[in-house]
Amino acid sequence: FWLKLCSPGWSHLPHLSPHAMAPVDELPVEVSATVKELQGLDDKFLEMRQAMEKEMLAVQKTFQEQKDVLCAARKLKLLVKEAGDTETAGTPALPGFWLTAMKHSGDDFMGEYLISIEEYDEEVLWHLEDIEWAYLDEDREKGGKLTFLFNENPFFENKEITVVFHTEITNKYIAEPEVMKMQLEHPIEWKDGKNVMVTVEKKKKSGGGKKKANQSKTKEVPRPSFFRFFISLDPASEESVQSPEVQFLIKQALMQGEEDEDEEDEDDEDDEDVAEGVLGSLYGLALSIRDDLMARAVRYYTGEACEAEEDSDDEDDDDDEDDDEDEDEDESSSEEGKGAKPKKDLFSKPADDGKKGQKEEECKQQ
Repeated sequence: FWLKLCSPGWSHLPHLSPHAMAPVDELPVEVSATVKELQGLDDKFLEMRQAMEKEMLAVQKTFQEQKDVLCAARKLKLLVKEAGDTETAGTPALPGFWLTAMKHSGDDFMGEYLISIEEYDEEVLWHLEDIEWAYLDEDREKGGKLTFLFNENPFFENKEITVVFHTEITNKYIAEPEVMKMQLEHPIEWKDGKNVMVTVEKKKKSGGGKKKANQSKTKEVPRPSFFRFFISLDPASEESVQSPEVQFLIKQALMQGEEDEDEEDEDDEDDEDVAEGVLGSLYGLALSIRDDLMARAVRYYTGEACEAEEDSDDEDDDDDEDDDEDEDEDESSSEEGKGAKPKKDLFSKPADDGKKGQKEEECKQQ
């Protein structure tokens, strides 16, 4: 019985019961009687668990109401703008608050997901005002929507970018809802030449004489971006799976999978299977934003929530007093990441619009 539950390859073991996975009504009388008795005990356990979950849900709702009040107060504080201040950041009180928090969170926030913050995303995220989450139903079983709020900026027209995740409980014996699809409420309305998800390449025309040869045309080439998180994806819809936005992430997922799989296994999964994995990854990122980043944003901003990176025993054995200066230099010049000390330049606007240089000079003077 327990071997069947714990071993993924149980069906290939000849000494297991031949009745395993058979419908209860088709089992021999002596076996079905035991199984039905166990099912009765399990039904009681299920009732207890459902009662517990109702009580937990009530506590979570109360907590969420109190949390929303604090998040609203945090938002108002970050939006405070002094008279005569020309700061264009989404959070004038602490320019680049969310960008800094996201980058300081490192692996805690991005984890193993397909989406990452690229350098060219940073100036866009500089205009991020707040992040909000709302459930679609009272029982929190049908999913939720994640909204990024931006101020007026030179990149897109949207003030809000919302992606909705639809979930279902597909098996009453498994408490966690399963994500079925995600939907972008409104497409991002990029301004001309400001779409950071693509790079523009020029290609000269061939043939047609010297005059036409000097003429050039441009084409947009897709590239990784944090904003590729905002898509619509339904693995059950062929049209959705074949959309350029989804296909880009599918290719990214396959490229990552090649590092862990043999060449002969590369073609085992079709686009629908990979799309389900992509959806799961994007939903995981949404939950990470909701439960981790949003809850600890201030501490990530200051770097207090970053986990300290522990040195290995071998590194400890090799340390001596003569290396102290080298270690100090390494710490000041190392790339930020999980456990790294927050860099001062993360608090400066990524675009060179004059204000960034001013902030960098302040850091240098320190």
